[in-house]
Amino acid sequence: MASYILKRILSLIPTFFGATFLAFLIIQMAPGDYLTQLELDPKVTPETIARLRAQFGLDRPFHEQYLLWMHNLLHLNLGYSFAYQAPVLEIVWPRVLNSMVLVVPSTVLLFLIAVPVGVYGALRQYSLGDRVVSFLAYLGLAIPNFFLALILMYLVLQVYFRTGVMVFPVSGMTSSGFEQFSFWQKVVDVAGTRFCPSSSSPRATSPGSPASCGGRCWRPSPRTTSAPPGPRGFPSGWWCTSTP
Repeated sequence: MASYILKRILSLIPTFFGATFLAFLIIQMAPGDYLTQLELDPKVTPETIARLRAQFGLDRPFHEQYLLWMHNLLHLNLGYSFAYQAPVLEIVWPRVLNSMVLVVPSTVLLFLIAVPVGVYGALRQYSLGDRVVSFLAYLGLAIPNFFLALILMYLVLQVYFRTGVMVFPVSGMTSSGFEQFSFWQKVVDVAGTRFCPSSSSPRATSPGSPASCGGRCWRPSPRTTSAPPGPRGFPSGWWCTSTP
């Protein structure tokens, strides 16, 4: 298991550099750059444009620009935004935190539900419970995230219209007066506002689906003449295949 994890981690290195190089190449293939539009401004002198190109390395060859960009990226220097007049990291970081507040609960919810139920489906394959779970899993795969979120919002609003109680907020990052809340009140408020989006996000890997636990286990049919030994925790004659 340790060697497998190490191989997977090492395989991420060429993938990372290949993806970043391809993205950088596509951007470089576009004609012009941000400073090109300044050439049309009579208030900006050619000397100023040349100085800015040298300052940001835009006058260097393509490979040097990529190496400089990669060096800055690995040092968390994402550059300076001309549009916002601020460092890019300062602009992106608050948005990254907001995204992580959604991603982390969704991932935790996914593993807490999908992995145990996926294992149950593998051990009790073709049983009634496995068929029910598989049906719900593929039903979840067929429903887009945004549509499932709309259904959850509709149900929450129906409860509000009938009882006058807003179980979970359906809009906004936080409630009004958030700054005056205590620490635990802020935690509860943030958890409530993330319930609907976090509940609809992990449906693509619903419990029991082939992607729920990274693979699926099969038992050979009676016509199978031979089968490899079962993995640890599974009866002999079972085998697992991982999904990409």
